[in-house]
Amino acid sequence: VPIHIPALRSHKSDIPDLVKHLIIKYNQEYGRNVSSITPEALSRIMAYDWPGNVRELENYVGRAMINIKMTENALTEKHLPIITADIEAVGISVQKQFMENELTLLDDALSYYERLHIERVLRENQMNREKTALALGVSLRTLYYKLKKLNIQF
Repeated sequence: VPIHIPALRSHKSDIPDLVKHLIIKYNQEYGRNVSSITPEALSRIMAYDWPGNVRELENYVGRAMINIKMTENALTEKHLPIITADIEAVGISVQKQFMENELTLLDDALSYYERLHIERVLRENQMNREKTALALGVSLRTLYYKLKKLNIQF
């Protein structure tokens, strides 16, 4: 007897409860003490058009929980893994951009992605360059070099 399980996108109203359940599950598995998820993080999860089933959401939340430090107790946007929809949500489709600009050279593709990533981390840190360098794991001098090299203005 085949059992049809609809894609998660067809019952998005269940996502908040599923995420709360998964946080409790991963708290026990990973020894974390996360008690909540920020509205921004939840809205980003809700905005994604989940093509798969609940297992896809489970894997996503699991990866996010790995990114949480032991001392943190809230799941925020900075903990969420990047998904293609995040990039498309800001009006940029990486694959389309690569094709339009014919970024066939590896250096061009890496520079393009590096620029996107640095800009995102800058926004997450309210354009604070010291915090951004720390979050990226580079020195402030290296960040300044990359900002100039990639022509990132703010």
